[in-house]
Amino acid sequence: MSEQLSRVTQPVARSAEPALWRQPAFLIIVIAGCFHLFRGAAVDGVVFLLLAVGLVVTRHRAMPVAAPPTTRANTYAVVGVVLGCALYGWVVGHWTPNTLPVQLAVAVPGLMVMPFAWRVPDVSRTLPDRAWLWAVVGVLVCLWELTSFLFQSDPAVGTYEHPTLSVVLDPLFATASLRSVLVGVWLALGIALFRLIRGRRT
Repeated sequence: MSEQLSRVTQPVARSAEPALWRQPAFLIIVIAGCFHLFRGAAVDGVVFLLLAVGLVVTRHRAMPVAAPPTTRANTYAVVGVVLGCALYGWVVGHWTPNTLPVQLAVAVPGLMVMPFAWRVPDVSRTLPDRAWLWAVVGVLVCLWELTSFLFQSDPAVGTYEHPTLSVVLDPLFATASLRSVLVGVWLALGIALFRLIRGRRT
């Protein structure tokens, strides 16, 4: 029993982690924040930079390893997450799009979770064969966004001649019901990904 308790309360060692400024993902977050500020998207820029600050603040804090939940507790947790995401999506989905409350409702969950889900790549592990596919997809999406932004006549106004992802996805957010479903699903997938990442760290 004492051995199990010590395992639960034992912090995760971080001494072997490289400095944040040497981690490409952290540098990308900072650069993205500065770029958003440069293009006039103040909210987006602040979100990225606050995320970077959060990573710095939580850098040296010990993260306790959670005890594995029981089957009943896990069932209650899943039901609670589903209901919570549905309620969150319904509330946020009925707000006026492209307003500060909606932007905060989307940004705050990510800002709260990201420092705890941050992972340092383990160079001793072999990447799966499909990893390069995700890397290619990510690079292509970033290049698409950057190219569309550079070719727009007005950076603040989206056009279908050079559409960004926001322009392409705008029709999906035309009604409150669709927005509610998408926000709820987005939040649920984010929580599931967070649990997966945290599970692999323990």
